[in-house]
Amino acid sequence: MQLFVNKKLLILSFVACRLNASTTKQLNDIMKFTCSSAQLAERVQVISRVLGNKNTNPVFNFLYFSIKEGVLTIVGSDGDTSLSGTLQVDDAEGNVDILLLGNQICAILPKLGDQPLTFNIDERSYSVEITTMGGKYNYIGQSAAEYPQAKQLDAARTVELSLDVATLQKGIAHTAFATCDDELRPVMQGIYVDMTPDGLNFVATDARQLALYQITDKTFSEPASFILPGKTANTLKTLLAKEQGDVRIYFDGSALLIQTANYRMVARLIEGRFPNYKAVIPQETVMSAIIDTDGFKMAFDRVSLCASDNNLVRMRFEDGRVSLLSQDIDFSLSGEESLPCQFSGAGIEIGVKAKYMTGILQNLPSDQVEIKLIDATRPMLLLPVTQAENTKTTMLLTPMTL
Repeated sequence: MQLFVNKKLLILSFVACRLNASTTKQLNDIMKFTCSSAQLAERVQVISRVLGNKNTNPVFNFLYFSIKEGVLTIVGSDGDTSLSGTLQVDDAEGNVDILLLGNQICAILPKLGDQPLTFNIDERSYSVEITTMGGKYNYIGQSAAEYPQAKQLDAARTVELSLDVATLQKGIAHTAFATCDDELRPVMQGIYVDMTPDGLNFVATDARQLALYQITDKTFSEPASFILPGKTANTLKTLLAKEQGDVRIYFDGSALLIQTANYRMVARLIEGRFPNYKAVIPQETVMSAIIDTDGFKMAFDRVSLCASDNNLVRMRFEDGRVSLLSQDIDFSLSGEESLPCQFSGAGIEIGVKAKYMTGILQNLPSDQVEIKLIDATRPMLLLPVTQAENTKTTMLLTPMTL
């Protein structure tokens, strides 16, 4: 009888030990950390911009979350561009890698305001519990084992460029609008960054309009260049809005690495030969008009509402005035406005596509614009009357046939 009791106690003790070990293991499989919802939302919203809407690989619908030694790294990718950001977290217990659906996590974070969030991540089931000050939210993630790594640059071919955030922002902002959306002309779908002995040039064109932003005090003894894809440029412009300090840029002819204080971007470059942009910029003109930029743009916006499907607006320059005219014969519509200007030269009437003109005026960094003309068929120049120090902005627009 005593032997039976001792044996039963031994079995119960063994079971209890197994349960305790199992419980301890389950607790060890739970990874925890705490962070600010506002800071996390900011990182996630920027990084999620690279996620595509029609991904051929489903893994690119996910954001990669990695905790290592109290630092959260978030990665998003569409296969061509990979963007990662870091965030210091509190009370981190352990390390973990997990994938979370981008659209799910992006939907909730901006609505939480600014409050502490506690993440509990089960490394075995990939379940995630996010605890807020007033509730909790549960998600199911996936293993990060198969998530693709960002492309590595060829160290032997890599060129380095350092710019302050504001300079890179302006270079993108003043040119990105002129990129081409025609897939048959891929080299025009991005911004051409040209490092020359005369300065650093940002250029974009779609063959009808051209935007050139030059930084004259940034010169290079050895010329180099790359074409930054338009989508990557727009994501970068958003990213830089809240960044400070310097931006480190590395490129090797096929890929680009951009490093800021909080983000790291690796992107595939557009390969090919960019058009000779300097050859199409007129060196001499015979007519010139100086006009208030905002007033001219708003007048174009109004008059273009009466234009036909081709969006044609006529500009008639005369002594001291510029008139804008449009019409749509099919609907018996017409519009006309006249504005004061400082005009020199013979009178001229020239046609332009309204959306191109308004796009240029919107991105011209000056209260007044100078329009330089040769005739009604050749490209016109649009220049800011006041250029910022050590910079030069040049816009070019090809007329339409009247």
